[in-house]
Amino acid sequence: VNNLPQGYLGGGKLNGCVPLCTTLQLKQANGVANLTELSWQVDNQSFSGNQFFYCFNQAGDYQITGYLKDANLCVNTITTQVKVFPKPKAEFDFTPQQPVENFDEVQFSGLSDAAISYDWNFGSVNFNSSLQNPTYIFENTGYYPIALVVHNQWYCSDTIIKTIYVEPDFAVYVPNAFTPNEDGLNELFIPVLRGNKSF
Repeated sequence: VNNLPQGYLGGGKLNGCVPLCTTLQLKQANGVANLTELSWQVDNQSFSGNQFFYCFNQAGDYQITGYLKDANLCVNTITTQVKVFPKPKAEFDFTPQQPVENFDEVQFSGLSDAAISYDWNFGSVNFNSSLQNPTYIFENTGYYPIALVVHNQWYCSDTIIKTIYVEPDFAVYVPNAFTPNEDGLNELFIPVLRGNKSF
């Protein structure tokens, strides 16, 4: 009585986040005859040979069925389970939409779907936060990229980056003196303006 052909799938991931792309290879058990035929059934697709590559693009539980035939013409079926976890969807909003430098406190709201952890990075101002809804006052005008990385219960992640523009503060300063001595400094008596459109 000959042993049935036996083995297990290895060499790649059997669980992970979507999309899970993996190369799986049959590891033949010891003490069995050499295999002459191998075929695999995965999610209504067929493969043949000792190894195959497949991408699971939807979250869920999948069964891989292998059909083995050896040199003794013995036939066996093996199954392997694959778990594919969903990714969260990163999203956030902020108010006000046009904050003024060193004045408006910007409220960031994490709106991510199925997220349990938040990692904010305000790179150019060296500010990080793990709160779902952090706040920040930008000291200077300019464009600031804001990155949010979220993770779900399976530690699958998603990232989103948005840019916020911080408006310059409006300021008027009128000096009480000027120096019209042709040295190129303070030649005219003129107000010093910031953030203005006209005067």
